Amino acid sequence: MNQLVENLLFLARFDNMQAQLCLSTFSIGELFGELLEEQALIDPEHNYEVSLAAVNDSMAADRTMIKQLLHALIDNSVKYTPTGGTIRLDFVSDAAQTVLTVSDDGIGMDAEHCNHIFERFYRVDPARARATGGMGLGLSIVSVIAQAHNGCVSAKSNPGIGTSVSVTFPR
Repeated sequence: MNQLVENLLFLARFDNMQAQLCLSTFSIGELFGELLEEQALIDPEHNYEVSLAAVNDSMAADRTMIKQLLHALIDNSVKYTPTGGTIRLDFVSDAAQTVLTVSDDGIGMDAEHCNHIFERFYRVDPARARATGGMGLGLSIVSVIAQAHNGCVSAKSNPGIGTSVSVTFPR
């Protein structure tokens, strides 16, 4: 219940334009390293991979919010990826944009849901909520954080193959 209230308050701050970004340039490699260390402690049942392109690159954004965004994407992948499955963090950047992607080899979903999963309280299958404990807010928080950075979010998925969520930020 506490997490639900915190998530709703977070979203309300953005709705009311009361949230402020604390922009800085930070190492994507270091951030990915932190996330992998944390995940190794809390989720040893999954395999994690990181793109080597991220090791020496950086990003200008609110580091705390980007970490929250990545945590939400990873948590979502963990919920829908069977034990022993793989979750991958990717980073691609060029002169125009930066793209962070979290992909998995989980259960996937029909493509028709990909445009809706970022809506508040949207559930692909309401019966999944009981099994995973989710409330349908994590991906809407991802979308709000992306929009706060003038970015956008998209998903690709195939049932039985997995899901990939990409967040694109302008440079």
